[in-house]
Amino acid sequence: MTAFITTQLSTTPTIRREIKMNNRTLKFFHTNTRKLPTFTIMRHAESTWNADRKRVQGASVDPSIILSKNGRNSIHPALKDLSKPDVLICSSLLRCKETAESWFGCAFETIPVQKKIVSDLREINAGIFEGRYIDELTHDELWKLWLRNPSTFPGFPKGETPYEFQQRVLTAFSQICSEFNDTSQQICVITHGIVMRVLKCYLDDKDLSHLWKYDVTNLERLTLTKEHSKALQSYPIQIRDSCRRHPPL
Repeated sequence: MTAFITTQLSTTPTIRREIKMNNRTLKFFHTNTRKLPTFTIMRHAESTWNADRKRVQGASVDPSIILSKNGRNSIHPALKDLSKPDVLICSSLLRCKETAESWFGCAFETIPVQKKIVSDLREINAGIFEGRYIDELTHDELWKLWLRNPSTFPGFPKGETPYEFQQRVLTAFSQICSEFNDTSQQICVITHGIVMRVLKCYLDDKDLSHLWKYDVTNLERLTLTKEHSKALQSYPIQIRDSCRRHPPL
């Protein structure tokens, strides 16, 4: 006589065990019910350099780059449907930390969840352009090339090339997804607009010529799917192929 004990708990792969007892074979079927982590990627709230007459922020640590009054006031209405995470990860730039502080209502150091600063999630280093008013760059040939096609842009003087930036950002996301892959935690990452554009290009299998086709507003969110997380975890393996497709300029 054969006894079957089957439990249907999810659609994940079934694990089968057989135990022989008193000339009978007992077969056990159960499924892997581990809850997967949730990754929410978010752009910081509006800063003083985002408001009114816009300036190139990049990776500048200028102390005047703080959240604007409108930015602070927009955080709770925009995030009212988002529960507080188990893990909070921020770019090292002040505007991201201030977004977290306003959301939680306390200093970053006292936010009562696991938290970490990841410097590689900072915005692109725009070199000599940082601090410049965008309306003054209308006739700058290098700036126009950056806006016209980032994939052929040679890089910012004293800053980064697009592909250096892309590799830094995607490697950071790869490490985050790998670090929390075996948990069931909710992870929130607060970062920047061009960082999220690079991420969207990668997840949609687009090169950097598509960078400006993605509009990322302040406090915009992106939730990673299971497939997104797997693709990001494999990114280090794909660096060689990616470099062949997009050679550094």
